[in-house]
Amino acid sequence: MPLIRQRLLSNGDLVPPEVWGRGSGGMDLSEPVGVEPDRLFVGVADLHYEPATIHALKRFQRRHGLSPDGVLGPRTLAELNVSVEERIRQIEINLERWRWLPKSLGERRIEVNTADFRLRVVEDGQTVMSMPVIVGTGYRKTPVFSARMTYLEFAPYWFVPPTILREDKLPRIKRDPGWVKRRHFDIVSWKGPERSIDPWSIDWTDMEAKRFPGVLRMQPGPWNPLGRVKFMFPNRYAVYLHDTNERHLFRRNIRSFSSGCIRIERPQDLAYYLMENQGWHCDTLLDAMGRKRPKKVQLEQALPVHILYWTAWVDERGRLQFRKDLYLRDLDLDLALQQRLPEE
Repeated sequence: MPLIRQRLLSNGDLVPPEVWGRGSGGMDLSEPVGVEPDRLFVGVADLHYEPATIHALKRFQRRHGLSPDGVLGPRTLAELNVSVEERIRQIEINLERWRWLPKSLGERRIEVNTADFRLRVVEDGQTVMSMPVIVGTGYRKTPVFSARMTYLEFAPYWFVPPTILREDKLPRIKRDPGWVKRRHFDIVSWKGPERSIDPWSIDWTDMEAKRFPGVLRMQPGPWNPLGRVKFMFPNRYAVYLHDTNERHLFRRNIRSFSSGCIRIERPQDLAYYLMENQGWHCDTLLDAMGRKRPKKVQLEQALPVHILYWTAWVDERGRLQFRKDLYLRDLDLDLALQQRLPEE
């Protein structure tokens, strides 16, 4: 406990009594609610895990993207043991990333920090909406880029990618062609989007994915992996924001489960925010999300979208935040910065 308390004190998460009550130079002191003033700080050498240290550890956990449970688990211990030199280098690496960005990201914009698993809507420098997101796995990383959101697609179809068709869907269909309709799919002919193929009319015995008779398409609905709405900002990565039918994943602390696209926790709130200025009401939005066929709606004003990767930053309340290097991009950048330029 003395070592933990000393580390929390040096980080600014454990607040000495002389600082409490007269300001903290930007450190948020509003979190340890219900703790008596005389219990906010005890001697560093005290061996008891008392309320002040519990709240300090929770504050530390929040600043490092951990579950603020006050438990000294393996991940919390690992973050406490990161040296000052490593943290300084982490800040330097993220400052380098700032150099790559334009001076203005847009007065009104959407930012997604994949390392923080979070989306923010920013207006005039202030966050007006924030929500958890699910990002790409370590194998299918969500890229870093900027684009402009130009339209929304309500009640989207989901077109099964070739790999998933080959490895997952086709074996199921070959065992039971009736699975297609029961799972809200249809097979759309290559000859036209409105020509559907009856799965019972196909001889599946020796069928291979490369000879599949059409496109396997899932109908709109709550079962659809894209959910009820997609937020489209055309880009060369084919990455976009969308709803999801796997809402339980938002309860996870580390949310890297997608194939690169970004699933958002509250798509209805974001859609309403974007469409309210175009005269949409809640009923209009719900009707669009509940359609049987897709509907594209253009935004009257395109909105900048920035997909970013910050593992160190100062938040709006002046708190220094750190996150785990999910995609090892800090490591790659550090190695690149250490490379010496060839001498002329």
